[in-house]
Amino acid sequence: MALTQKSGHHRIETTLRLIQVAQAPKRVLQEIAKLDKSAFAQNLPALRKVAERKPIDVTPSLEEIHEVADKLQDVSVGTPEYWPTVLQFLTFATAAIAPTNVPPSTNSTVILSNDHIERLTFKNQIVLLDGGSFINTRFENSRIIFTENPVEMKNVQFINCVFEFPVVQNPSPYLKKASQQLLASNLTAFSPSLP
Repeated sequence: MALTQKSGHHRIETTLRLIQVAQAPKRVLQEIAKLDKSAFAQNLPALRKVAERKPIDVTPSLEEIHEVADKLQDVSVGTPEYWPTVLQFLTFATAAIAPTNVPPSTNSTVILSNDHIERLTFKNQIVLLDGGSFINTRFENSRIIFTENPVEMKNVQFINCVFEFPVVQNPSPYLKKASQQLLASNLTAFSPSLP
């Protein structure tokens, strides 16, 4: 009986957080960051709603972002809403901690589609990654837009970048691997190992 009451209480709190995102996204994020593993997993829909907001509307602390990123690594990938939440959160989190000189998504985009790029540095660019390969390449203070098309990366560094992922229910294995590696990084310096 006590277990049923407790799970009912958790469901009510989860529903309330989802409703409260519109008025108090910062407080909801703070609450979610402090939840235990099972309650955290139940609150993925509320976390996704928070992550759909502009970071300036939430003003998350670096500690909250890292707490949430750590907890997302512990949630089963089979949990409902896991992938859309992770993909949305990564865009939100990297935008929140990136320097202000990262270009907004409204600027023109450098489209790298099926290109083979070696030994280049991209600074303050918007880059659409759409197939191809990168070797010994560095991206700094840039906006990186992933697509479902795999990009081979060897000795690639992303420093202070904002990452945008397509928010889908069932991402490709490539997007899953890229997002999991980014989650495991400190979100400001990222050196992926992608096929």
